[in-house]
This record gives sequence, C-alpha cells and structure tokens, in this order.
Amino acid sequence: MIIECSSCKSKYKYDEAKLAGGSKKIKCPKCKGVIEVHPPEQQVTTAAKPVGAATLDRTYASIPLPDDLLDNTDPAAGSSPKTAKVRKEALQAMAGGEEFLKMPEGSKFSLAVIQGQESGEIFQINKPRMTIGRSDADIVIKDMEASRQHARIDIMGDRVILRDLNSTNGTFVDEQRISSSNLDNRSEFRIGTTVLMLIITDIE
Repeated sequence: MIIECSSCKSKYKYDEAKLAGGSKKIKCPKCKGVIEVHPPEQQVTTAAKPVGAATLDRTYASIPLPDDLLDNTDPAAGSSPKTAKVRKEALQAMAGGEEFLKMPEGSKFSLAVIQGQESGEIFQINKPRMTIGRSDADIVIKDMEASRQHARIDIMGDRVILRDLNSTNGTFVDEQRISSSNLDNRSEFRIGTTVLMLIITDIE
C-alpha cells in the first residue's frame, strides 16, 4: 500500500502485513513528522464518512467576520435569514470571491525576500489579488523549487490570506504545509527554498 505524509506530502510504500495488529505510527524519513498508518478497511470507512452539520458550523465559526455582520439571534430559536446570509458570505470569502477583494485605505503592502536566491528583494503588492511563482505570475521569484503559479495573496480589507495554488512542493507557514492561511504584518512563509515576509506599513 502507498502511504503519504500529511506534513510534507512525501509518499512511501508500506507493507500491509505490518498492520495485522491494527493502526501504526511511523516517522517520515524526510521531514521527521508522524505518519498514522491505518489498515485499508479503516481508510475506506474514514473516507466514506459524510461531513456533518457540526463540522460545517465549525467551518463558519472559524472565519472572522466584522462585528456589524455578526448575528445575535438566539441559536435555540433557529437560524434567521440574516444568519443564512452571513454564512453564505463567509463561505464565499473563504473561497476567495472577487467581490470581497479590497485594498484598505491608509496601508500599503509588500513582500520581502528574507531567504533564498533573491534575498533582500522587495516586491510591492499593488492590487488585492496577486499570484506568486516561478513564471506567469504577478510576483516572479527565481526558485526552481517553486511552481509556475505557486501561491496567491488575497487582500480583503483588513484580512490578508495566503492560498496555495495546488503547487507541487507546497506552501509553508511556520513549516506547516497549508492550503490557505491568514497572514499578519511580518508573517513569514516559504515557497520552495524562498522565504518571504509580509510587510504592512501606514501610508503617510
């Protein structure tokens, strides 16, 4: 059977016979992360498990929303039309809907290369959605480990979201591979061998 490390996405061949006693935990040879290996029948059961309403509610709750959009309806009374509208807007924002993209007034954004071939380079972010990659991107970095269009920065007012664009080698924040992650001023992330820092400054 083929197993995959959830941290670095490396794949390995594993002998199913070693799972006779149940699930096992092994260390990834590449990133030293822990890989949980389950018998094939357990994997099928886990994959077939549907996403419940509680899971969706946690997804909604994890998305920060402005105070003026929050609904104060008593949950026991059921969902109001306003609650449904807020949830729909929250999911659209999480998915990166263009209608939510907006550069905030009074701030400017840039990416500083702090490690890699272009260390010291500063890239200006002059629009609310910019792609980063080896080529065919708004911000082109000289890194052979990066995909052509590797990741994307979405600015939604006060929120800055980094999204991986299904890159081959992944996008990492705090050395954790991410699909999307909120960034703050001076947050660092890695694409290939290049480490970039988000810099937010006030416009005087």
